[in-house]
Amino acid sequence: MKTEYKQTHFELLPEEAPDDFWLITAYNPNGQTADTTKNREADSRLLRELENAGLRPLRIIGISPDESHAEPGWACTIGERHAIELGNKYEQDAVFHFHLGRVDLVNCKNGERESIGERIDLVRDPRLVKHFSIYLGSQPGNPLGDEDQQQVRSTVRGYFEGFSIQSLEGWFRAEMEETLCIQIATTKYEQVIHVAEDLRSRFKQLGVGILYNGTYLRLREWTDSDQLLRAFNLPQNNPEGRL
Repeated sequence: MKTEYKQTHFELLPEEAPDDFWLITAYNPNGQTADTTKNREADSRLLRELENAGLRPLRIIGISPDESHAEPGWACTIGERHAIELGNKYEQDAVFHFHLGRVDLVNCKNGERESIGERIDLVRDPRLVKHFSIYLGSQPGNPLGDEDQQQVRSTVRGYFEGFSIQSLEGWFRAEMEETLCIQIATTKYEQVIHVAEDLRSRFKQLGVGILYNGTYLRLREWTDSDQLLRAFNLPQNNPEGRL
């Protein structure tokens, strides 16, 4: 059994998903990457077969931890024997069984099963990914040079793997100052506050602006990070996208 199967996470279970169900995919038979057309054709055949059997399948997508690979599947309330039969019919190495609050990986060749984790830990909710903009201005008469901008990139990269930076013309107290806008999409809300404070301190700014969901606040030396999160109506210590 491939190690990758045991590392699978799942994106946003439908609200109507039962406590006990099986997840079967028709994508990439025999563990080999197939082209998009073949995968979609097999997926449609599996869906029709489940519906013709009087079932009401629900779409669930299995994803790798780094989200570099994903396979859509169909969740349905069937017995173990039927689930394994379908897995073999669509040339799958394994199927997933959601039950008792956990997720088991079941080998289609010999029926052996292995728990890969708790359901609450393996399901990601993309609605918890929030978009933030951080505004870092320059000192009057001292624009951010190439070395400064490189330091900004290095600082943010220490907190987040993905982000974007734009150069803007900013105005503060009726004076123009070059401004960098750092945009971050994340579930790590507290880290946004930490990187903004890091930038404010490194560049000796009176304040650094943070924009979230239409609310703009300035982080200053005396700002309390928990208070900022409350002002944004965001939880502290968000559990990494759990449902």
